[in-house]
Formats: sequence, structure tokens, C-alpha cells
Amino acid sequence: MHILQYLLLSAVVCGHLEQYNYRVKRLIVDNFDSRSSDVRTTKVLIIGSGIAGLEAARLLQQNGVETIVLEARNRTGGRVWSIRSKNNLMLDMGARYIHGQYGSIPSGLLTNPIWDLTRSANISICFGEPHDFLGTYPLYYSNILVQKWYDEYMLFVREETRISSSNISFADYVNLFAQKKHFNEKQRSTLYNFAYFTIADREGTELESISAKGYLDRSSVFYGEEPVICDTGFMAITDYLAKNLTNIRFGEIVTKIDYNKNLVKVSTKNGQIYQAEFVLITVPLGVLKSKQIEFNPQLPQWKLDAIDRIGFGYYEKIYLLWDQVWWNTADYYFFQSASKSINLRYWITANKWNGKPFITCLFAGKAVSSLTWKQNKNETVKDILDTLQKMFPNIKITPPTEIYMSNWNEDPFSYGSYSYISVNQKYEDPFRLSETINNRLLFAGEATNTDTYGYTHGALLSARREVTRLLNIGLMGNGYQIPNTMIEHLVTIGLFIVFYMALYQLWSNSISMPSNEDYINMLTNEIEEENCDQFVSGFWLSRYYQYDRFYRPHQFSLSFDSQTRQVNGNGVDDIGKFVVNGIYSINTNRLAIVKTYREETENSTENFGHNITIQVAWNSNQYHFEGKWFIKTRNYSGDGRIELKFEKSFRAMA
Repeated sequence: MHILQYLLLSAVVCGHLEQYNYRVKRLIVDNFDSRSSDVRTTKVLIIGSGIAGLEAARLLQQNGVETIVLEARNRTGGRVWSIRSKNNLMLDMGARYIHGQYGSIPSGLLTNPIWDLTRSANISICFGEPHDFLGTYPLYYSNILVQKWYDEYMLFVREETRISSSNISFADYVNLFAQKKHFNEKQRSTLYNFAYFTIADREGTELESISAKGYLDRSSVFYGEEPVICDTGFMAITDYLAKNLTNIRFGEIVTKIDYNKNLVKVSTKNGQIYQAEFVLITVPLGVLKSKQIEFNPQLPQWKLDAIDRIGFGYYEKIYLLWDQVWWNTADYYFFQSASKSINLRYWITANKWNGKPFITCLFAGKAVSSLTWKQNKNETVKDILDTLQKMFPNIKITPPTEIYMSNWNEDPFSYGSYSYISVNQKYEDPFRLSETINNRLLFAGEATNTDTYGYTHGALLSARREVTRLLNIGLMGNGYQIPNTMIEHLVTIGLFIVFYMALYQLWSNSISMPSNEDYINMLTNEIEEENCDQFVSGFWLSRYYQYDRFYRPHQFSLSFDSQTRQVNGNGVDDIGKFVVNGIYSINTNRLAIVKTYREETENSTENFGHNITIQVAWNSNQYHFEGKWFIKTRNYSGDGRIELKFEKSFRAMA
């Protein structure tokens, strides 16, 4: 009887709520439509027409979804921009290479999706870019010796980051390695410059800014050659994506985004207002960092923190063109140092595309700040020519006939080139950057990916991810209508009650956990032979599985008491400092511990002084403990796999 009364009361309430929701929605629409004659409406509004924005618009249009694309520039492509020189040479000022035609192991892709597009669009590509020479100046040590140092350095970094829980930079590891090898300053600086050109130059920043652990953990390598698009430039890709799009608005600089749970209003600099059910934001991370787009209400703090922590680098190009080749094409140069006059490190590469000679100079990092770059263009070109003259002392080098320079770091629609993993970045930051707000604001772009950040194929994949999300949100939003009759209310409410009770039961079962006492006394059909050798006091490594991947191990101590069968210890990880208490059984070879964090240590946003229960059993084949972890805080509940492996005893440290 009580249930029936509740259902009847709920039906009446739902009827009132339906009318109330209608009035609220009408009020919201009226507020957003303060200039209703000027407001342009659409189902999905996409901000930005780079690779992510164009691919999203293309897929949505194919699915019959009404879409408008807003672009601040007078062209599509974003950070993909190809220009044609006076001698008809196509120069890519932004993206140039298809970074691997084949897939990668972390991504699970068989081929690079950008490569797939070139095949679908029948775009002409060239395999390999034959350098006549490449390098920087001057040279202090032999290439073979420096390469040997670098190989040893990377092995050192990989070993150190295997157990490291802090984001130490590559520059810090250069200093640590140099100390270990007893390098003098010239040797250390040579290794630093080589590592800079090998790692930091690709990331568009300094070695001091890149998390070594994050870089090695998350970088995804696509295999195969790295072709370029010869005759038409990389913009052939974005032109192909845009060719059938019918609703791109150029010159629309977004200044403000108002949003709530029902609608989104976007205002542009020229006074135009757009209203949409969903808005997909694909602007570069540099634009989000600049805060030139006002959000009302302000984005959640966790989103702002992710935007702030993810790195965004500078990468600029200068093309110098001559009418004919003046360099010795039989020589191959490779140097490892930097300019002394203007404090800019750069690569120099010489090429002949279609018989047309040009030299490309590539600059990256903080040295390419807006002030330095803007005020020293002529001095930079002079420095390049002086360097070339030193490289070719027997040749009189004439000034180039044409000069083309990129300037992404000063571009108000990018404020940089592409993202990198900073020393302050957390693993989950790209996930947080890609998270929706109210299921109304969505985010795409290369910076929203963990493995393919910084690449054009990362931007493409992010667009496909968000279109999938949009179609799912849209189907859910359109598929459910509020019922009008009392019987429909009763049936719907009853179904919802049954559905959520079932969900709750599934959730409860999914994280069910035996007590530690029950767990260590559980007998299985595969009991290991009784042996206490695995319960060794000392330093242990643990790694846990979450978000579809294993996290790198961190070190902590465990002390086993053979009399009481109790264990305790302590350690520190990315969350904070913690203590360990638990019990174990040599009869079942099982261990159950509780890891308790000390509040207000390390990561204040994730450390709540909470507990993590770990229950593991010995695996003699792998020679480690394995089992599950369980956690429940005010923000998160879950479980997953975990492995514990002995590293070294306390006596070994004495």
C-alpha cells in the first residue's frame, strides 16, 4: 500500500515537474534569445576548423546532424598551414610529416589514420625527405661517442623512472647521469644539447619542462616510414576534410560561452550569437590557457587545473630559398651545440624538392618566446647564415632569394604549436581535458589524448571519439520523452526503480570485498607449497591497473612479523605519504594489507586521508603477489588488479 501511494504521489510530482521544466526551459531560451532575430541555432556547434573540428563536422554531417563550424581565421586547417613560394614550392609552416604510416601497439591501430586519409583522398605523398645535410654548429666530440653517451643516458633514465613516483625532468637526469659518469662541463653540455635535439626539440620545449617518466610512459610511436605530402602540402588533408562541408563561418572569433544543462550560447567578437544543444570545442590548448574565451559559469576547477598543467610548446620554422644549390651535396653534417650570439638552438636541414633548393631551420622551446622571436627576425637569419658560412668555409654564401617564417607562438588563435607532458602534469589530465561539462560542452584536439598528443592523428582520433560521444548523447536525449498520462508515469517510475535497484545490486557485487581475515584464510584448489620465503622484510614494488593500463611501480617498505603474522610499512606515491598495516598467512600464501594515506601530503586534490585495501596471493610462476585493490572515497569507488614484487632487503641497504 505504501509503495502504491508513493508511486501515485510520484506521478503527480512528475506532472508538476514536467510543467515546471517546460517553464524553466522556456525561460532559459528566452534569456539566451535576448536578440532572437540575430541568434543562429543549430544542433551542434563546433569551434575551430583544424583537423579535429573538420573531421567532427564531416562525420556529423554524414550522420545527418545539423552542424555549424566557427573559424576565427579566414581559412580552414588551424595549425596545418601550407603556403606556396614564388618559385612554386609548397612549404608547410605547421604540420608536415605523417608520423608513421603503420599503427602503434599502445593505440591498437593497424595503420595511422592520417595515412588512411591520404589513401582515401588519393593524395600524392613522398617517402622520406632526403636531407643533403642536417645539424647544428659547432661540433666538440665525435658523433659516435655522443650517440654512445646518449644511449647509456636513456637506459639510465628508463631504469630510474621505473621506480620513480615523481615527475623529474630530462634535464635533471642529464645532470644525474653526468655526475655518475664524472663528466666535465663541456661533456655534460654536449650530452644536454644532443638530448635536447633528440627529445625536447620534438616536444617544442626545454628538457627542464618535460617529465621523463610521463614521456616514457605515454608516448605512442607509430611505425613505418614518415612520408610527407609533396606537391600540395599537408593542407591537402584539411582541404579534403572540408570539401563537402556546407556551413563553415570564417572570421568568427569566439569571446564567450554561456552554458547550462539544457543549452549553450556562444558569442563572437563581431556581435553574432549562436545557440546550440551541444558545443564541441577544438581550439588549441594555448587558446584555453590564454583565457581569451570567457566561460559562464566558469569551467570546473579540475578542468582548469588540467588546462594549466598540460604543457604547450613552441615550434617554429624558417625556410631559406635559393635559385640554385650552393652546398656540397656529398657531405653529411651532424652537430650537437647551439648558437652563442642569440641563444637559440636550432636544426638546419638542406633539401631539394622538385629540384628546388631550400634550407629549413627548426626552432623550439622557451628561446622562441614572443619577445625574442618578434624582435630578432633579421638577427636570427643573419645568425643562420653565419653558422652556414662556418660549416662551409670554402663557399661564399649569398643571401637567400626568399625567406618564410612561421610564428605560432604569437598567433592569437594558437599561442603555441602542440602539447607535451610537463613535469607538473598528472596522468589523468588529458582525460579531464576531454571530459564533457553538463553533457553540453565537449572538448577535442591533440592535447586531449594520452598517447597521441602533439600529433595530427591524435587530433583526428579525438574528433572521432567526441562524435561517438555526441551521437550517444543525442540518441539518449531524443529517445526519451516525458510521458503525459498517469499510467505512463506509474509504469515509467516503476521501471526506473527496478532498473536502478538492479544497477545498485550489480555495483555492490562488483566491488564486494571479503574481510582481510577471511581472505588470508581462503583455501583454493591451487595452494602453493607452504613456504615463508616470499614474506621477506624489505623494499617492495607495487603496480596497479586502472583506466585500461598498468601504472608504473612505486617503492614502499614492508616488515613481516613471523610471530604475530602481522605486517606493517610505509611509503610515498603520487597521491601522498602512507602507512601500511595488515596480516598474512604462510598456510595459504596470502597477504592482506590496508594502505592509509596521511592527509595533506603530496597531492591535496586526491589525498583525502583515505584507505586502500590490497588482497593478494602468491604466484610462484611469476614470483610475485597478485590480486585486487579496493577503494572507496567521497569522490570515487572502485577496484582493480595489483601486483607486489620484492625488490631488496633492508640488510642490502646497510
